[in-house]
Amino acid sequence: TLLRPDISKEDVVRVCEEATQNKFRSVVVMPQYVKLAKSLLNGNSKVVSVIDFPMGGSSTLNRILQAKEATGDGADEIDVPLNVSCLKSGQDNLIKKDLEDLIVASKVSVKVIIEVSLLSKEEIQRACNLVVESGAAYLKTNTGTTGSVKKEDVEFIREIVRTNIKVKAAGGIKTFGDAMVMFDVGADLIGTSSALNIVKGSMPVTYLSGSIYNVPKDEASGWRKDVMK
Repeated sequence: TLLRPDISKEDVVRVCEEATQNKFRSVVVMPQYVKLAKSLLNGNSKVVSVIDFPMGGSSTLNRILQAKEATGDGADEIDVPLNVSCLKSGQDNLIKKDLEDLIVASKVSVKVIIEVSLLSKEEIQRACNLVVESGAAYLKTNTGTTGSVKKEDVEFIREIVRTNIKVKAAGGIKTFGDAMVMFDVGADLIGTSSALNIVKGSMPVTYLSGSIYNVPKDEASGWRKDVMK
């Protein structure tokens, strides 16, 4: 994920190279970089664009226009925030209609971000139900701008949605351990700006030091080379 406001074209090139080298599922970029990412990735990873990000307060028409522009530029998927203000105002029907219209118009997989860091348990439950009913491909936990996702958040969401929708955990996932916790409690995907750190954390470490106990020197002469295999 590369969604900071201070990124440069060079950052996009670097992240796309990292995604290709490490076989990452997708690269998530702002709409202005969709064309560039598409050309660089060349089908090796999906290009995901965020729209109406991170506030989610635009009109349905505006959101649809953003989605159509992003997919026209080559976005394979769209990540879009649910309107949290409408949720807190009890405008559930408005939210559902907005999401349904957006999903139909987008013609690609849509992940709806509910921003669990701002919601009560009752609001999370309503948001989950609305996203499932809308026909979205994924329910995403956070934009990463208001707080970090917690293990308990994903557990609660999975309890509500069961197997009716896939879940993407995002926000503050920085290590291999963080990622494994989210997968263990039911996440299907994770969103992170620390993908390389997570990959490095998953690799086994071999310490080549000390002597080999009770092994004759002539039998142990090539042990370093054997271990490195």
